Amino acid sequence: RLTNRTPLLWVSIDPHHMFDGRVSVFQPDCCLAEKIFHDGEAISQVESIRALAERPHRIQGATKVKTIFDVDVATLSVRVLGDCLRGSATLQRDLPHTPAVRIQAALAIAQWQNNKAPESTEVVGGESWVGLDLLLQYFKERWISRDTVMPIHYTRTVCKRSKSKNRGAEDDGDELSALGEYIYLDSMTEPAERTSLIEVAEAVQIEEDEEYRVRSAVITAIASIRAKDGMTPPRVISFLENILSSGDGSTSGRVVVPLNEDELIRRKRLRRTIDQDEKGDDDVADSTDGTDEIMDAPFVSANAFADSLLALCHVNVRPARLDDSVAGAPQIRSDTSKHPILPLMALCHRWLEWDLYREDVRLEAEAEAMTGVGGGCYSTVSACAIAALSSLALLRQSTTDASSAQVPPAEEIKHDEGISPSKRKAHHDHHTKSEEAASARYYAEIFDSRPVRADATRAAAAQAVACICCAADRLNDNNSESLGLLTALEFLLDRIQD
Repeated sequence: RLTNRTPLLWVSIDPHHMFDGRVSVFQPDCCLAEKIFHDGEAISQVESIRALAERPHRIQGATKVKTIFDVDVATLSVRVLGDCLRGSATLQRDLPHTPAVRIQAALAIAQWQNNKAPESTEVVGGESWVGLDLLLQYFKERWISRDTVMPIHYTRTVCKRSKSKNRGAEDDGDELSALGEYIYLDSMTEPAERTSLIEVAEAVQIEEDEEYRVRSAVITAIASIRAKDGMTPPRVISFLENILSSGDGSTSGRVVVPLNEDELIRRKRLRRTIDQDEKGDDDVADSTDGTDEIMDAPFVSANAFADSLLALCHVNVRPARLDDSVAGAPQIRSDTSKHPILPLMALCHRWLEWDLYREDVRLEAEAEAMTGVGGGCYSTVSACAIAALSSLALLRQSTTDASSAQVPPAEEIKHDEGISPSKRKAHHDHHTKSEEAASARYYAEIFDSRPVRADATRAAAAQAVACICCAADRLNDNNSESLGLLTALEFLLDRIQD
């Protein structure tokens, strides 16, 4: 607000979108920031967030002002987006923005960073990567503890305190009275306070925690950041490696809710249900129907890791260039042995093989039980891993010498009724996993494996086959015909007829 040199806070035309059309109003950054934290309409907030990322303006009448409270004026807009992402309270209702708005703020920070990015990834220091710093700092504060990525929790426990107990607590000077009638259990840090809150609560309710959506958006935003030369910063590669190597969190889900608190919550809800049945109360907000099964289920965060795998498609790096020049014969080649994406490809292989093995186990159990339950209710790790692996394999080929890539021609794709790739060895011992990921036959075997896999997995495999076949045409000579697209279409039509 100190930078606002106009008599207006912000301008909004047709805030309720009554007219058929869209009106664009160019406003200074300060007006857009006022609109984000004062306007109660989520649509207006999102429009202001996108405007700050797309077309930032200079502050009017502030040519001599370079910093405000030791903050560079040029970075004020992205810092406002960072405050929105962190959940700073909006002034119109004293509550943070909704997760949907914060997701847009995370993506807008990445867009702002790409617009203001330095010329290359070698530039460090100063305000060169302030947008990336904000995203990494937010993720470390929320989901990293002692260099360990914390598991994701999809629900939050809310304790409702009775009004009579609230009044008594106010008389006794209890600190819980200042938190209101509804209190989130995870807002308490001490185990004794959490246990006491569960005991004195009138009702215990469980609601969805949409923070995992913001987490996925932040990972996608970090992976999308590039320098002006189109390269991904090394810090982003290290961050993605740390996320994918941290595990799915299914074995450490009880870090969020200890077993003793889980048992206390179950007993509290059971007593509440019995009291409601005896009194004939129609309030079923605290009913235990299906709650025990939900609370006992492990917090499998495979879907969140599927989003992380899909974010790898935004990565763009190339290996170091080696100078093998001799006298009078300059020669520059790529260092294929140390490509930056090789660790990411190894992680994608590990996740793909793990999820394909899980899918094989489910298919074998389904063949015996014959329940008829499809695979659409499970995670999409395999599909996202296939998309990421094929994208990274093509990136490795396009950034290295064509002779060292050893791309198999598209004509080698055959209809294979063999066993699942999760149970077989490589076709050739001299082929590494990274080279195998660049072959269309590898994904064709996933598509043709028996029993039939989930639709999402087969669709991702078919897409990978088509992409690799089309990409193989770039290695052909000028005199040879490009048959990659036709081969891919033949493969797809053949499988559709089958």
